[in-house]
Amino acid sequence: MSEPDSAPPSTPAAPPEAGDARAPGAGGQDAGGGRSITFKSVFFGLAGVGFIALYANFNSEILKLSSIIGNQLPIGPFFIILVLATLWNPLAGKVSSRLRLSTREFAVVLAMMLISCWLPMSGFYMLFQRAIITPWTVAAGKPDWEVHKTLSHLPKELFPLEHERGSTQADKEAYERVYESFAQGIPHGDEKLGLTEAPYREWLPAMMRWAPLLLFVSIAVISLILLVHRQWSHHEQLAYPLAIVSTALIARTGSRATSDIFYSRLFWFGFAPVFAIHLFNYLHAWFPLYVPEIKLTTELIGEFKEIFPSLKNSMTHVTSIKVSFLIIGIAYFIASDISLSLGMASLFVSVFTAQFYIMSGGMPVGWGEMANIRAGSYVAYAALLVYTGRHFYWKVFNKAVRPISQREDMEAVWAARIFVLSFACFVGFLITVMDLDWFIALIYAGSVMLFMLVFTRIICETGLPFLAAGVDIINVITSLLGAPAVGPGALVVIYYLSCIIKTDTTEALMPYVATSLKTADNVGVSRPRLLTVAFAGMTIAFALCFFSWTYGLYAKGSGNNMWVVSPSIWALDNATTKLAILKDTEQLAESANTHGLAKLGLIPQNVGNGLIIKWMGLGAFFVLAFSLLRFRFAWWPLHPVAFLVWGTSASRVTWFSFFLGWCIKELIVRFGGGRSYQSLKPIFLGLIMGEIVAVAMTLVCGAFYYWSTGLLPKTIGIW
Repeated sequence: MSEPDSAPPSTPAAPPEAGDARAPGAGGQDAGGGRSITFKSVFFGLAGVGFIALYANFNSEILKLSSIIGNQLPIGPFFIILVLATLWNPLAGKVSSRLRLSTREFAVVLAMMLISCWLPMSGFYMLFQRAIITPWTVAAGKPDWEVHKTLSHLPKELFPLEHERGSTQADKEAYERVYESFAQGIPHGDEKLGLTEAPYREWLPAMMRWAPLLLFVSIAVISLILLVHRQWSHHEQLAYPLAIVSTALIARTGSRATSDIFYSRLFWFGFAPVFAIHLFNYLHAWFPLYVPEIKLTTELIGEFKEIFPSLKNSMTHVTSIKVSFLIIGIAYFIASDISLSLGMASLFVSVFTAQFYIMSGGMPVGWGEMANIRAGSYVAYAALLVYTGRHFYWKVFNKAVRPISQREDMEAVWAARIFVLSFACFVGFLITVMDLDWFIALIYAGSVMLFMLVFTRIICETGLPFLAAGVDIINVITSLLGAPAVGPGALVVIYYLSCIIKTDTTEALMPYVATSLKTADNVGVSRPRLLTVAFAGMTIAFALCFFSWTYGLYAKGSGNNMWVVSPSIWALDNATTKLAILKDTEQLAESANTHGLAKLGLIPQNVGNGLIIKWMGLGAFFVLAFSLLRFRFAWWPLHPVAFLVWGTSASRVTWFSFFLGWCIKELIVRFGGGRSYQSLKPIFLGLIMGEIVAVAMTLVCGAFYYWSTGLLPKTIGIW
């Protein structure tokens, strides 16, 4: 059967929309002319950045509502764009057409907000200050840390007041405000903290120490995705499904007052029922006796364990059935082999873990083993990405060390130069400030970049917005090299940095940049200029988030949610365990005194990690085997991306919707052909937007309820 999204077996399959998503209203002239970086676009972009940076903390920490960011399709930016498209443009256009935002201006506004979304919540700030203070507040209850001097390996300059009480009364009071008031907050009883009373000044020196690291990492991340953008979007024709959604939301042609998609009846046929279902469920949360609930989730784990009691310890992900209209819509816009593979991923992990449990005589495959398998899959997929684009990357880096003679590759060449420079600064920071050995610093920094690149590739191919990678970079490094080769100080530092640089991949920077770049491509915006203004917005967001989180944490306390308070404790516990092993095996001194390439000689002393390496090898085998089958046989229906996401919570809750979306798409293609497939796209965009607006509705209603009553609002878990 011929599909509209078929592609040569030597390249990743891409749906037809990868090429025609430039403007859903293609055929008309883009409204607003050619300028994108204007006063309007920068103003609205900065306003959106400021709102998200200041409000995200309050929304999640105080109102306890769904995050306005939360994933790679963040509600905050998309709802702001929706408001501007449906309210600002029609109303402002009645005064003057010049006040309307054009498609290209919308792309700038969206990119400025998207690229700043990694900062306000779990991408960085929600864990950052907690990771800075918490280890010192719990150290007294950690005798192992004291025995192995774990915290002594962390430079004191990176902490407020250098973690010194000082000798004067003022110094002691400042220390108490910063450290001892962190958990419960500065105010007592019904007191409220004034906006200027939080310890901003005490935090500033430490923030200035951390700022260069974040600067180097963010520039390296942005330049790296810009470097591979041409290869992914033009040569390999990736779908970028999230960019398809953003493009449809902002595209406006001719003299229309708002976006083209809102003029499509098919769009509203998809939007209305989805929004109505979630509206019913939201009303049910408030009035359970009067409004029935429309259940979209079914959990069959109890029934499964009753039928198959011998498999109770296997990972039965296939028993979780959830209908997500967002995922069904996304599945329509990605290649069929990818949507089928994502739909089958939970079946794969269920069968694999069940078979292993039976064949091993009762040894379960848990989250740790699956994380190791995914780590091997990431490494193998990274090798495939480099191999697939080897000619392009070689040409770019070859030109990067010479004067540019052709304008064709100027963007990629400059991206390569900036990446190399920023990556070198990243490594230099690790060496000079964090006191890492240059060899370990290079391996750690390279692993972070490679990991983020593969994760971003998954998002660009699948559009799975809720994905948390579930891969532990530090575990990969320490398992492959061994604790003796890494060294005692480096062990503590890289474990601790895992709480700072890579916190929550559902809000990672690189995928946000990738979506913004593809959206810019679709509507004809200059990518370098777009990134310049977006980076400026990100810098402002960094400062605003510092103010918002510092005030919020010291006004209410850091809380007792272990998922945001404890990561730094867990990381340092793991590092301490490694230090104890080095001490018990009498390798501590040798490990500490071995530097540079001489560390390679300590790799043979890596013992106890054989099983982990085998699990990683199994993951690499699965990816390479499926890739070879896919390249060799055009009919092969499955994609190796399944082994990059299987066993994750995102795969567990989305597999059914991906499979359902694949079935719907196949039926449309089989019985209606490519023309029907193209013409029905607005329905599936309506499904996606219906859920986005429904989530936004719960946030807006919840905020109004809180401001009116002072009580916490009810909410529903749509996502």
